[in-house]
Amino acid sequence: METPRGPQKVLDWTDCVGLIVGIMLGTGIFAVFPKLAAEHNPSVVMILAAWIAGTVIALCGAFCFAELASQFPSNGGEYVFLKEAFGRRGRSPLSFLFAWAQILVIRPASLVSLSIILAVNADILLRRGFETAGNPMTPGTEREVIYIITLGTLAFFTGMTLAGVKTSKRLQNAFTTMKVLCLAVLVGVGLYLGRDKGANLVPLVWPDGTSLGTVIKNLGIALIPVMWVFGGWNEAPYIAADMKDPSRNIPKALIAGVAGLGLLYALINFVYVLHLSPAGLASSWTFSSDLMKMWFGPLGEIVMASVLVLSTAGAINGLTVTGARMTHAFAEDLGVTFHEDWERPSYVAPLLLNLGVSLAMAFLVDCEPESIDKLLVFTAGVVWIFFALLAASTIVLRRRRPSAEIPYKLPLYPFTPLVFILMCGYMLYGAWEYKPWETIYGIAALLMGIPVYLAGMGAWERMRKEAA
Repeated sequence: METPRGPQKVLDWTDCVGLIVGIMLGTGIFAVFPKLAAEHNPSVVMILAAWIAGTVIALCGAFCFAELASQFPSNGGEYVFLKEAFGRRGRSPLSFLFAWAQILVIRPASLVSLSIILAVNADILLRRGFETAGNPMTPGTEREVIYIITLGTLAFFTGMTLAGVKTSKRLQNAFTTMKVLCLAVLVGVGLYLGRDKGANLVPLVWPDGTSLGTVIKNLGIALIPVMWVFGGWNEAPYIAADMKDPSRNIPKALIAGVAGLGLLYALINFVYVLHLSPAGLASSWTFSSDLMKMWFGPLGEIVMASVLVLSTAGAINGLTVTGARMTHAFAEDLGVTFHEDWERPSYVAPLLLNLGVSLAMAFLVDCEPESIDKLLVFTAGVVWIFFALLAASTIVLRRRRPSAEIPYKLPLYPFTPLVFILMCGYMLYGAWEYKPWETIYGIAALLMGIPVYLAGMGAWERMRKEAA
């Protein structure tokens, strides 16, 4: 029997929701970001308003991506969108720079950061487990354990993706289901145990004497950490070629995933302020651990570490699955031919390339937990620049292709993409204000791709003409 050529349509919209939620629901909601958002909004209403506004902005981005994905349902995702919107005569410097940044900076930085977080929390669980068994681990070996687990995590999830899209789908759906259940249980337990803690909900609106201008300014500042937590919804278009009816199912999954998770984010933040008060949340760097200890006593640290391991594992798996598809699309545009078994579309060469770059970055930062903050800010400016360009792509494509069929049209055009573009500009400004040098270094790494593009495209064109 002849092996089918092309990806197999094995994913439905619920699988896509599993991917979106699995990547979005990482460590951010349990880490420092709710605290940073509360610092500038010391009231219940304003804290919740920041998370609701974040949901609306993320939905604006999701609407833009849904329209783009409905027109170009291929596994290249954002790379293909930029190429179609800004490319000329088969060339697109912007899509090349996007692929350059994704392969060498953005994707490996995200994977390494998440793998280190997983390793730190796995180390906590291992040490507690060995202590309980009466055979404690050797003190002072934390660094070695974190190193091994970080590298092993990157290799493990690459191996699982190599096993095929069906295996990755089952693993991702399992992680996402467990993560959502954990978050739902935490919300339920928090609301139940907080029945008599209404006194913590002060100030309810905002402190006396606060001007409306200050409220608006503080809400804008709080949106910077909030939008970090919402990252990941943009990964859905990368699996378009593996989906059944992607033009309909990707928009449905994007909207359902972002809206559903936005509701959970607002609820868990209400639980935080219900038990800790707005001032307590704003003043604690370990608020999630504090809450777990309040509820579960000495077991709180183990509960929190378990939740974080589960959250990061799902995000790593999702990013590994989607990353190989963009690399695959980019390489094919450069004339690289892949001989894959499309019955099990595992994208072997792109996966191994992405693994190699991630391992190199892990060695470069020495798997140090202190490097996570720098890695994330290093990529932030570049990420928001491309998000703005992708939202602008909806406007460009409608003007360039006025008679083209658009299976899904985003609502309130052009207001929706314009709002998202403005927010991207504000997020870029926030990254600059927070870590200016790291932001500059990230943009500099992006611009280094320009001479590579100029030198390389001529050589590739000559090679392709000779081959033809």
